[in-house]
Amino acid sequence: MYVARTQGFLAQQGINLTTRAVTGAVLVSSLLAGQTNFAVTGLNSLLPAWLQGQQFSVLSTVGFTGNDAGGILVSNAAYDSGIRNVSQLHGQRVGSLAPPGGAYYIASVLYPKYFNVNYTVITFSSVTTEINALKTGQIVAMVAVSIANMQTYTQAGLGKTMLDPATVTPAIWNKILTAYGYPSPNGAYQSSATVFTTPSYIQQNPKVVQGFMNALTEAYAWIQAHNTTQVVNSLEADPFVSAALNSSALIPDIAYFQNYESPSLNMTSSIYISSLNFALATNPAYAGNQTKLLGSYNALVNPTFTNAATWCYNAVSWNKNTG
Repeated sequence: MYVARTQGFLAQQGINLTTRAVTGAVLVSSLLAGQTNFAVTGLNSLLPAWLQGQQFSVLSTVGFTGNDAGGILVSNAAYDSGIRNVSQLHGQRVGSLAPPGGAYYIASVLYPKYFNVNYTVITFSSVTTEINALKTGQIVAMVAVSIANMQTYTQAGLGKTMLDPATVTPAIWNKILTAYGYPSPNGAYQSSATVFTTPSYIQQNPKVVQGFMNALTEAYAWIQAHNTTQVVNSLEADPFVSAALNSSALIPDIAYFQNYESPSLNMTSSIYISSLNFALATNPAYAGNQTKLLGSYNALVNPTFTNAATWCYNAVSWNKNTG
């Protein structure tokens, strides 16, 4: 989305995009209230509202098969005391961002099952408060840390890497999900990999929706055609991104995504099921709704705009190449 803005693809579609970072629950509420037109967040944020009767249209995935938020950062004090592997977290207090995001369920559900470790999860409303708790000894580790954040935190001397998120590949995520009963051969799709809007917005603004997906499709192709440094430079040209991240943190994150990228932005049924399995495995609140959710693809996913954007992009590219 940010590359689509910095490279001018959104402008070419006549779209002036304003972005803001909020929690998944707030984002869903603002979308339903008409305060937001498009949302990028996870199924863990979207599905509870859908189960309550709210209507959404999933337009696409962001196209990456890897979940990069699999790291564990241990405090310097805990590391110095000898706590250096996941099994040694048994009986300790660890931190995670509060639900409904996937981080909480990675920390509280998936990792305890996969690593056979029993610790107490302390939730925080923001990363800032979680880091302060790590520094003051209220928790000994932070669970579900992304690649970019892990590098930022360790370089700042806030702690040591216990579990490197870059090593938690899609194959590893499949093992983790399989241990919990939700095998995902394609790997675990990041819970925040969903682009969606509402049916009413589509009905009122079909050209805007198509233009938005055209821009994202062109941006995705641009990312695939350029190296990591070029992608980072494009992202840093966006004021929203540059204010929140630094290039040294972005490079390993993007490199990871490029290694495990999906062939396209299309939210196919297999990609949706992989995303859904991650949501089901990480959110106990869905107990009793598995059958309904597993049959939700046709009700939730509208692939029309992404398919049209892909077809148009391929057609234009073919015309350029053939002269």
